[in-house]
Amino acid sequence: MAESSLRNSVLKLVSIKEPLPDFEEGYAIWLEAFDAGKAGAFEVSVAEAVQFVEDAYKQNGL
Repeated sequence: MAESSLRNSVLKLVSIKEPLPDFEEGYAIWLEAFDAGKAGAFEVSVAEAVQFVEDAYKQNGL
């Protein structure tokens, strides 16, 4: 997600900050694809991004 999309979508804090889950492996995969021009970042609202991911999972039978 683009930072600006998150800032425009978030209305209020609903919980305290927790440590991030382990994300390094997934980020490295994304970064490699991004650097190769095969990945990007969502620049739409969080709701639209979540809907896109849900639709993609349904379309692929996941």
